[in-house]
Amino acid sequence: MRAGAWAMILAAAAVLAGGGDRPAAAQQACAEYTVRPGDTLRRIARRAYGDEERFRAIHDANRAVIGPRPGAIEIGMVLRLPCADGSLPGTDAAAPGDSAPMPADAPADAEAPGTIGIAVMAGPAPLANPAQPGMGLLVELVARAFEAAPSGPAPEFVAAPDGFVATAPALAGGPFAIALPAWQPDCRARRAGGEDPCRGLVFSAPLHEVELALYAPRGRRVRPGAVCMPAGLIAPPPDMPGLLPEGAAAVPAPDMAACLDALAGGRAQAVLASPDQVAPQHGLRPLPRSRRRWALVAVAAEDRAEAVAAIARLDRALRDVLRGEDWPAAVAAALSLWRQRRGEGG
Repeated sequence: MRAGAWAMILAAAAVLAGGGDRPAAAQQACAEYTVRPGDTLRRIARRAYGDEERFRAIHDANRAVIGPRPGAIEIGMVLRLPCADGSLPGTDAAAPGDSAPMPADAPADAEAPGTIGIAVMAGPAPLANPAQPGMGLLVELVARAFEAAPSGPAPEFVAAPDGFVATAPALAGGPFAIALPAWQPDCRARRAGGEDPCRGLVFSAPLHEVELALYAPRGRRVRPGAVCMPAGLIAPPPDMPGLLPEGAAAVPAPDMAACLDALAGGRAQAVLASPDQVAPQHGLRPLPRSRRRWALVAVAAEDRAEAVAAIARLDRALRDVLRGEDWPAAVAAALSLWRQRRGEGG
């Protein structure tokens, strides 16, 4: 599917000053709570009341803010946590002393019962950015898919730590059962040294696909030794097997115009681009057998049963989510907000 089909509703409100980093113990039941990265209503209920099933009461009390889907909370939302008698903070029925302190979070590497840890890695904007509210378009897509197939653990999205690599050993026994987004490797290709890039891993259905090809000037027979890659191109890293011709070097450039200059000056013999980036006036043609599709996916270790089951559950729901009536509006809202933030330098 085209890039524009994959999107999420990003958080409209920023995290209150300092709110995203305050310890959970500073929050209370029978009080207001600002949603932080990685929160779900179940997790908030578990910390506030010691019972994650009370997430329904939190949802009922905040439907005007959250909407009809409990999983639609966004970073920066301010929720009212019901008091012991069912009243809400700020009402007459909420008597002093009703509130109980919210216990501190469990250690970050402890996976809570009923949840499955998902590491969100940095990816191309606006698809994946764990440092931004909402963590990117693909996180919303995956969250909606899990909501549409609720018979299983709830996803807990956590920013991947620095240096994290989604390998089979890291996912087999670490705190994260699933990682995203990862570029689906060509399982027929081999990395340097004969390493199988797919060994020990299972991959979800595509979360986002791009079509790429090598383009060279018309009327010129070339064997690319250097390939220009314009900035902003959504593409696998240059060392991904099969992306570039064997032995070819990647030449980064700020935009397509700079790549055209590199072609004219002999610094590159071809440009890696998607078809919609190449205009007739560029005078380029795709090289034979260079066109192919690449997919961003979720990945898990094949010997971690709960992760493999979660990937299967995700796959079953993706098509329905993408065909949902509210998805085009979510796409438009997400991309509009992303462009606005980019224009503001955010």
